[in-house]
Amino acid sequence: MIRDCSSLLLIVCNQAALTVEKEKTIRILKIAPVGLAALSLAAAGGALAQDEMTPKPPVEQEAPMAPEPTKAQMAEMDSWPEERRVAYEAWPVEAQDYYWSLTPERQTLFWRLEDPDKVAIVAMSPDQQEKQWSAIERVAAGSNG
Repeated sequence: MIRDCSSLLLIVCNQAALTVEKEKTIRILKIAPVGLAALSLAAAGGALAQDEMTPKPPVEQEAPMAPEPTKAQMAEMDSWPEERRVAYEAWPVEAQDYYWSLTPERQTLFWRLEDPDKVAIVAMSPDQQEKQWSAIERVAAGSNG
């Protein structure tokens, strides 16, 4: 496993998460006065009908389905040892799909990452992913030299 890269990935992910949370907080603070005003108007407008006040059951979201693998992907998966196939099937659908979008070199490096790091890189924007891959490739090149 790429230990140095995993640490770097966690640092980058934490910084990205903090930035996203800060942006969400700023958006909420900008929207909050409008939301409070709307709530005040609704309350002043009278009581809502009993039907509308009855809590609705939460809508269950179905887990995303993995796209059907191509013949080439099936052939590659058939050549994998059982433990690799089991590990792949344990990944979230988004990680499975992302794996096939990678170059063969990056696919090899993807296997060397810890599963939480795989999930983290999948969740990044394309620009952040590219920066992260550059860092992973630098670390991998240094450990192979």
